[in-house]
Amino acid sequence: MLTFERQCGKKEFGVTIGTCRTGKMKESRLLFATTNQGKLHEAQLTARRFGVELYGLNGVQREGIREPPMVSEGEPSYQANAVRKARAYAAWAGVPTLADDSGLEVEQLGGLPGVFTARFGVDRVKQLLQYQRSCDATFMCSIAYVEPGGRTVAVTKSLAGVVDVSRVADGPRGPLPYSHLFIPSGQAQSLAELVTSAGYSSHRGEALAALFQSLLP
Repeated sequence: MLTFERQCGKKEFGVTIGTCRTGKMKESRLLFATTNQGKLHEAQLTARRFGVELYGLNGVQREGIREPPMVSEGEPSYQANAVRKARAYAAWAGVPTLADDSGLEVEQLGGLPGVFTARFGVDRVKQLLQYQRSCDATFMCSIAYVEPGGRTVAVTKSLAGVVDVSRVADGPRGPLPYSHLFIPSGQAQSLAELVTSAGYSSHRGEALAALFQSLLP
């Protein structure tokens, strides 16, 4: 498990927000609460830089353990959704757990789809932006770490860029469909292309790195 020498960061609703370098992480293998292999692989790229191994829900192997619960993402913020999932799966698996919630906020859509990104769908974004080729947007991600019955730490990061709706029809959908139509600021390639070919750190990678920096000495 993780042990901490002192409290640090800002607390909101029982969740510690921010970073602290006095924590000591003894666990080098953590559950990342997802069955999305694309998301897991992306997170593993960042975790390896910190000497941490991540495994997904499909990798939970405990004798007699029941099927993982279905945890809804009905909270009003990314952070609240991430914490909700991390707490549920930590209680289920009995091990320290990471969970995330991310979303795409398109300026021309007033911040939508936001926390509704997973349910909104790429095709609906394309339909709403059909008369615009490129729109300013921000990718958001919150990642929460929870010890069973213990402390909760959450970090939120953002990545600015544009949405190129012309890529919706041409690009592959895959497990992370929005990453194919999002181009980070100052880049010519999509986020999906950058992460796979250039080792670029996504919004999820940045949030996870910040979280590990707060937990590691």
